[in-house]
Amino acid sequence: MLYQQENFGIENHHDIRLYTSINFVSHLHRDAELVSVIEGKLYISTDKGREALSAGDCALILPDKIHSYETPEYSKAVVHVFSADNAGSFFKRIRGFEGERASFTLSEEVSEFYADTLVRRQGYGKYTLKGCLYLMLEAYSSQVKLVPCDTGKNKSIIGAIFAYVSEHFREPITLTDLEDVCGYSAHYLSRVFSEAVGINFRRFVNELRLEYARELLTATDLPVTEIAYKSGFGSIRSFNRAFGEEYHSVPKKSRGDGQKFDGEAKVLYLNERSDDTDVKIQ
Repeated sequence: MLYQQENFGIENHHDIRLYTSINFVSHLHRDAELVSVIEGKLYISTDKGREALSAGDCALILPDKIHSYETPEYSKAVVHVFSADNAGSFFKRIRGFEGERASFTLSEEVSEFYADTLVRRQGYGKYTLKGCLYLMLEAYSSQVKLVPCDTGKNKSIIGAIFAYVSEHFREPITLTDLEDVCGYSAHYLSRVFSEAVGINFRRFVNELRLEYARELLTATDLPVTEIAYKSGFGSIRSFNRAFGEEYHSVPKKSRGDGQKFDGEAKVLYLNERSDDTDVKIQ
């Protein structure tokens, strides 16, 4: 599970990418995220469950919500990460609420317009982006029922834990290390974390370590033993055991298959600063 700090609190932020066969581990960030499937089929998992998306289907992930993607065979999808200030009136209206599901469907006309604007065109400005954004949010609002959500201290605790572990997962860490960071006992943090995330803290840390190890396996020629220690595991034995339990395979086999674990991605549009400076990728 990843805490994406690059998608954290940047005003006027847009990051739009075209993914082929996206597979992405559980993660969260402060920005919202829209995914629109153009071809094929993928699954998105959130705290609302696992939902199947096919061509014409979309999903909205609200800020600070854990989510993941899985493509069983093939998919092509646009993933649009954006800061909430780009749709201020929408987020003001739903404050204190969330959708009972993430998925919704676009009409054929809107779906074609969205794909033509964001994928096929070779440049567009911020007003075009906002127009596409509000078309999507209007479809979401008309189809998805809103229910009350937790906006209290537990949400802040989970964010603090994710941020700390993302920085320190390669070190020996326990929930006791987070008592001073969060201001609560390890026992309380354990309960809150397990209820919110659905897995215990130890497994969460191991998932980050394993994803980091898989990146090293595919991107470097480092020995497996060295990768195990660099990823935060105390021994090659514990690394092999955790890897086998999570992926039903062995590290050396993953190195040999040349798999790209998050799919292929093309950046369509990127704005990383709080001004109006845009980067358009053709």
